[in-house]
Amino acid sequence: MRKHVLIVDDDSDLASFVVETLSWASENYRISVARSGEEALEQLHRGPVDLVITDLRMPGIDGLMLIRWLRAFRPRTPAILMTGDTRRDVEVKACHCGAWRMIPKSGDFPRQLERAAREALAASGGRGDG
Repeated sequence: MRKHVLIVDDDSDLASFVVETLSWASENYRISVARSGEEALEQLHRGPVDLVITDLRMPGIDGLMLIRWLRAFRPRTPAILMTGDTRRDVEVKACHCGAWRMIPKSGDFPRQLERAAREALAASGGRGDG
């Protein structure tokens, strides 16, 4: 069974862009998209996920809340937080909630995201919590 990467973003254009950015992973990983934190929790309850990449700002369950849940119930599954808000306090909050890495949606976003995803999957052995 292929490993699972979950992209969580309420912006369908950005979610599609992230899927395209991670197209190198499609051979070995199943990439799925959740359009909200609530939908992501449903997918996380259904089965194992090896990497979660989530946007910070979403209605309802935001990226930080989602990562807190992940740390509580699936502590070995890495989570990458994407955000347009690069203030230092946001980075501190991301670190405190257990984000593996925070990637700003500016500058060289695609390359940073790709590198972070590869590193997170390698560090976890591609094995999140089951």
